[in-house]
Amino acid sequence: MKRSYNIHRWYRSAWGRYTQADPIGLLGGINTYQYSDGDPIDEIDLYGLAGCPPNVIAFINNMCQAAKTAAGENCPCRAMLIQSGFESGWGTGSTVPDNNYFGLHGEGNAGFRMSKPKNPKTKPVKLPINKKPEDSYKQYCHRCAVYDVTYKDDSQFVTDVTHKLTFSVYTQPSYIKNILGMMKKCDSELRACCGK
Repeated sequence: MKRSYNIHRWYRSAWGRYTQADPIGLLGGINTYQYSDGDPIDEIDLYGLAGCPPNVIAFINNMCQAAKTAAGENCPCRAMLIQSGFESGWGTGSTVPDNNYFGLHGEGNAGFRMSKPKNPKTKPVKLPINKKPEDSYKQYCHRCAVYDVTYKDDSQFVTDVTHKLTFSVYTQPSYIKNILGMMKKCDSELRACCGK
């Protein structure tokens, strides 16, 4: 059987699918071996990363203006959109009604509420309540400035933000890989919103 290497994974034309799972896991869709949204006759996937999932496209479109309003030289719109989408379950998470799209701790411009951890050994934390989505993005950019996170490229920025602002060491490698993978998958949608 003939296989083709598409930069990120192998494709078998006889099978009409990849032989490895999508590098960003289920963020790319339920079928992690699918080629070009399951339509290999009409679609192509030269890099093995095709297709921004519909729920991610909807989130980018809904939150585009909020992210652009807060974005700056060292707080890029494209990284904020994907990270906030990932953190908020693409706009369906428990902190979304509080306009807290990053799950950040502390106090927002409309106060806070205490978290309700599932594990009884975990202490509750303050979750910010923000007046509007833009406030969540502005708070994120402020934290980037406080922790001296600067932007050189997507990989460096996401890595620095992850190490300085977000997760424990156990989750960092897969988190960074998922965020960067989704940024690649949704590059055209992110460019349409954020530019360059």
